[in-house]
Amino acid sequence: MDSGAGAKKKHPLNKLFNQSTFQPITVRLPKHQHKILRAPLRMCISILFIGIMFKIMHWPFANILIIAPIVIIAILYPFRFAYKKQKLPIDFVKLFLVLFWALNAIFTLLHWPYAMVFRTIAFVLLMTWLTFEGLNYFDINLKDSSEKNRSKFFSIVLFILAAFFIMIGSAFKMMHWPGTGLFMIFGFIFAVVWVIKDLILTKDQ
Repeated sequence: MDSGAGAKKKHPLNKLFNQSTFQPITVRLPKHQHKILRAPLRMCISILFIGIMFKIMHWPFANILIIAPIVIIAILYPFRFAYKKQKLPIDFVKLFLVLFWALNAIFTLLHWPYAMVFRTIAFVLLMTWLTFEGLNYFDINLKDSSEKNRSKFFSIVLFILAAFFIMIGSAFKMMHWPGTGLFMIFGFIFAVVWVIKDLILTKDQ
């Protein structure tokens, strides 16, 4: 492989496959198509955060606010996958992770059988993704002080804070400790700021 600027590093998961029999699949897609799907997917994640807060606080319409974005994510993500120019093994792992995560969430909320099966498969796929890609997914270079890299890092921090406060609020709610509402409000605020920053303030690169 050439050592030029355009050379890409091989993904670790590719070593599990014979490159002569498993070649990346290439498709043509419009240059802007990938970013069109990013906006509704992230909007669904933000609505999902709100739904989780409604569920924990026992407010009405919680299940709708959770199931609706999950179904939309399960529908849109395969399109995002199909439009991807080069499909590597880790991309298939992420696709099935999203699908089995969605099935687990829906079956659990509706109290249908076999939710544990989907949960187990999703957990295995999650561990596989974390092992072979993990934080590299976010493509953050701590030594890079460019505005684009700082903006990406700030988005990740907002997302982590939103998830953190919602999870802490959930734990407080289950333990019947005071302060649940405060944690959930902070989680909601960080989730909204994350969405506004990524979908409205961030310019397409």
